[in-house]
Order: sequence, then C-alpha cells, then structure tokens
Amino acid sequence: MQSTESKQSKLSENLSEKLVRIDNVAQQETTNEPISPKDREVVTKISVADGFTLTEDVFGQYWDQKGDCHNIKRFTWRNNNKIEVQVINYGARITSMKFPDRKGNIDDIVLGFDDLAGYIYYKRFYLGATIGRMSQVVKDSVFELGNKQYRLTSNYRDNQHRNGGSRGLDQVVWNTFTDGRKVVMNHMSPRMTEGYPGDVLVRITFELSERNEFTIDMEAITTETTIINLSNLTYFNLAGHHAGPDETYRHILTLNCNCFTPQKDGIPTGEIMNVVHSDFDFQVPKTLGKLMGITPRDGFDQNLCVNRGSSQGDCFVGRVLHPPSGRMLEIYSNQSGVNFSTANEFGYGRVMSVEEITTSTIAEEEKVQRNDNLSFLDTMRQKLLKILRKDEQQYYQDLRDFIMRLKISEEKPVEYMTPNNSPRVTMSDENLNIEDFIFKPLHVEYLKGFKAVLVQENDGPYVWLKTTIDKLLDYAIIQQSKRSSVSTENDTLIDEPATVNEEQNKKVEQKKTKKKKENFIPSYYQNTQQVVGKERKVYRMHSGIALQTQNYPNCANCKQFPSCVLKPGENYRHSITYKFWIRSGNPNKWIKRNMNECSQNTNK
Repeated sequence: MQSTESKQSKLSENLSEKLVRIDNVAQQETTNEPISPKDREVVTKISVADGFTLTEDVFGQYWDQKGDCHNIKRFTWRNNNKIEVQVINYGARITSMKFPDRKGNIDDIVLGFDDLAGYIYYKRFYLGATIGRMSQVVKDSVFELGNKQYRLTSNYRDNQHRNGGSRGLDQVVWNTFTDGRKVVMNHMSPRMTEGYPGDVLVRITFELSERNEFTIDMEAITTETTIINLSNLTYFNLAGHHAGPDETYRHILTLNCNCFTPQKDGIPTGEIMNVVHSDFDFQVPKTLGKLMGITPRDGFDQNLCVNRGSSQGDCFVGRVLHPPSGRMLEIYSNQSGVNFSTANEFGYGRVMSVEEITTSTIAEEEKVQRNDNLSFLDTMRQKLLKILRKDEQQYYQDLRDFIMRLKISEEKPVEYMTPNNSPRVTMSDENLNIEDFIFKPLHVEYLKGFKAVLVQENDGPYVWLKTTIDKLLDYAIIQQSKRSSVSTENDTLIDEPATVNEEQNKKVEQKKTKKKKENFIPSYYQNTQQVVGKERKVYRMHSGIALQTQNYPNCANCKQFPSCVLKPGENYRHSITYKFWIRSGNPNKWIKRNMNECSQNTNK
C-alpha cells in the first residue's frame, strides 16, 4: 500500500495529461448558483487521525467577471499541539494561523479579514495571497525574451507592473482537491494573461505536520518560454493580529542574508551590495523598535539575498521572535531572495476601534462645522434643490462628509493614481483614497452645480473648495466614462438582431435584462478609509511584518540576478516552510544570552 507522500503525483512532463485532470476538477467545482444558508454551515471532515483534523467548509461566495458564482472553500488544519492554519482557494491565500504562547493563550498571528468581502475590497494589500506570475516589480512593465519584447499590464505608479498585474493569481478562484493531509490547488494561466507568454499551469500544495511545520510547495510548467517568480505575501504579528505597531516593534528579527539589492523609487538598480554597515544587516538578531524611523520611508520594504549554496535546496531564511509571548517563527525556503516589509502602506496613527472611528468622525464634523467652505457648500445645496431627486439628502451627506475629511487633513498632501493609469489626483489625507469613493450620477449633478455657482465667486475663502470640487469632478467623469464604456461593450455583445424564432428572441431579451451580480461589500469596510481587519480591528502602519521568499525583484530585466526564465519541459519549484516554536522561561534572560552568543560567534 502506497504512503500518503507517494500518492501525491509530481507535475507531469506531459502538459496535456495534467490539463485533462485540471479540466475535470474545474467542471466539478464551478457553480452558477450561490450557496444556500444550510450548505454554508456544513463542515466536511477530510482527515481525522490521533487528534489531527483537516476540515473543509465554505468561506463565502465570489461573483467573477463573467457573472458566475463560486463557492470559496476554506480548509482548516488542527494538530495535537493546538496549531491551527486556514487557507482559502480565492487567491490560494493563508487567512489564519493560530498557536499558543508560553502561557497557553492562543492567538491568530496572521493579518486578514473575517469574510471574503475584506479580501476583495482591500485587494491592493494582497494579504495572505499567492503572488504571480511575477512577484514585486517589473520595471516599465516591459521585458525581453528571445529577442522579443513583451509589454505587461501597468498597475503600479509610473507605468510599472507589480505582483502579476491588474488580475494576478491573488484574484483567481483556484481548483482544489485533497490528498490525505494535503490540500492541492491548481490554476491554468492562459497565454498572454496580463501580457505573459505561454500557458502556465501552477500547482500549490499546502500541508500542516505534527512537527508544527506548515509547508507551501509551488510548482509550475509552461507551454512556451516565459518568466515566473511566485511568492506568498502574509503579514505576521506574533503578539496577535490585533496587537498593532507597539508589539511589532518588540519583535526580534534574524535573517540569513549577507547582501541586498539596492533600489531607487522602489525599482532595483541591478546592483548587489553587502549588508554590513547598512540598515539591512540582520545577521545578528535586532529588535525592530530600535530601527523603525531610522530606515528610509519610516519602515522596511527591501529585498535581501539569502546566504545559500548554488545547489542547496531548502535553507534557513530567517527567524522572528516575540519575547513577551515566547512565540517564535522560523522560515525555510529554496529561493534566492526574501522581501522584508513592515506594512508601510496601511497608514499612520495608533490602533482605533470602530467605535472610536465613529466618535472621532463626529468630533471632527463638529470641529469644522463653522468652516466657511462647508457653510458655503450647504448654501449652494439650497440653490440646487430643484434639480435633485427625492433621496438627495443622503447623496449630499456622503459627498459633504468626504469633502469634510479632505479639509481636516489638508496639511498632509498625498498623490494617488486613478484607475487604469488615468490622470493623477492629489488628495490631502494618506488614509483617504479617492478610488474608494463610488460616484453616483447624483453626486456628479451636485459637483457640476457647485462648480457653476463657484464660477460666480471671486478668489477668496472659497479657493480651496473650487480646487477640490474640480478634482473630484474630473475623477467622477473618468469613473463614469469607464462604467459607460463597459456597459456599452456589454450591450454590443448581447444586442443581436431579431430572428423569426420566438424562443431566440426571448433569450436575447433575457440577456439584455439580466442584471450582473456583484460581490457585496459591507458598510464597515466602505465607511472608513482605514484598514478594518479581523474582529473589526484597525490595521495601522507597522501592524505586521512579512518575510516574502522569492527571486530578486525585476529579475526579468537584470541579467546579473538569478534567472526567472521557465522553458517547456522544465519544472519551476518554490518551497516555503514555516516552523512554529514556543520559548519558555524568563524571556529577558534567554534573549540576552542568545544575543551574546551571536555576538561572540560573529567576533570569532
């Protein structure tokens, strides 16, 4: 009888054989109907043995661009040591990792969301997701392969390609099956997806062992020469996902990295430099709190080069230790690089609860109630009542609240890129993203009316209001034109000429009247410009750290970096192992002892 490990088939050298298997699985798993409440509560036990369990349930439902509904599966491992890990097949992402501290208190150490809507709404943070086809940045969204130039989708500032493009592997619903204690996810990335050549079959295997090791094994094959650099981006806080920046600063980090790849404006220069005398020397354990604020941009987001042999397989990458809880996480991988980041994009300020957000919003509104600009805004509204609809009050209030928050935070200007490389719009608050405000037709009517009234006003106390309304109106028009172009395109596709057959006419009418279903986003995500995570906790800047194993960024354009080229007949493999540890005893004593030992070893 074959063992569990021997049952898991390796990627076949014959791509067509593997495609047949994937297609069969896809036919079984894709559904056009949403889950029922009863089905949502069903938990399927896949593997139960000696206290170890692997279960499957439904995490939520996802409507794709074609209007099809997919039930998103969640898999949960639990072992005898109270370690629990959860993954979902939307983006093949890690959603939860729980394990006890030295006192037996169990916490979730992974930043994420309680529902699928959070991962959809905050997709720009890639929390827990599989990244690909290319992790990090491809400079100018261009690379050359075999004397041919390929242009990729630009989805990052200054016309750059980042993390696989506008619809990378993080937004894919993966096909799944189980093999004993392993969960296997597959996805076929079609040729020229986001501009990449070749049909690429990606397979990821997840497994939790009794030795408290969680492994991720990524494999890929292609039909033609292409580039690939897969990774997983998971943010950890060993004090608990809710603990915030203060506890992140107490983490002690060690990295087996002797070099790093310098970057300018987020793009690698192509050099490889030694970490000695730099901000990135973690060969000796260092407490993060002593370094934050010293490094560029008030945080880390840097690729480092793992110190490993040329033919070495999995090796030690790094260790993260949280002394107060005793939790320790070690990472092993077969990749050449690791990107160390500290959630710099989450925004500034202390952790606030949802109640505090609501209270502070009310206080801010009272603070600016007498502001001349907002008072004049109310006056203009009275002049426009005749052209407004019955439910105009809420539309006006939404727009007024947004303008109010801009006024409050005008001291800190920040520049944002509008969707699909539209013109940039400068907003005032690092936490306010104009892309998150959905302009309805009545909002546009308000803005046009305000602009008409403001034209009659001379320069004075309303200059700021004029500028702000102009910017909002410009973006609203861009957003509206995008929607109309999409709807026109859809109408063209379904606007078929009438036929004699009445049944065909009915089908055409049904297509025209069929309303496209969209993913529902709860108000507690949309009503705040902050990142609302699990248990409604707000994730702020430096709320977690990520050690993202990968090839070097922009390796497609830097010949001196390890190659990312994948040819037909070759197998790409990226393995990651997370090892969970608990340190007991007095943390102050053993931390000091460990650091002294490291210093002595370094001086030898």
